[in-house]
Amino acid sequence: MIGKKILDEKTITMAEAKELLEKLIKEKKIQEVSYVTKQTLDYLKKFIRISAEDAKKMLEELLKLDKINERIAIKIVDLMPRTPEEVRAIYAKEIYILTKEDVEKILNIVYKYLR
Repeated sequence: MIGKKILDEKTITMAEAKELLEKLIKEKKIQEVSYVTKQTLDYLKKFIRISAEDAKKMLEELLKLDKINERIAIKIVDLMPRTPEEVRAIYAKEIYILTKEDVEKILNIVYKYLR
């Protein structure tokens, strides 16, 4: 990585990462598509369940809820939990204790964006 410098750093959803990689490859901003880049894009294509646009909308809705920060909201968007147990697993190491209502609010937002 000689001559490369990080200009900015931002946490994004996997859907946004997929869209960004596809755009960079299409616009030929990545001259040589490396093996790692190809593998990453293949992985994202297999496991992404939401468009980048919907991911952004869902992220905004989740951030309006109590007991949720950007890192957790991004995990929820990426994993799209379908059960209360899956939501609680995402929160396993957090200091927050989710009520049944908190979990229901999160799942209602997720269900809205599931295909």
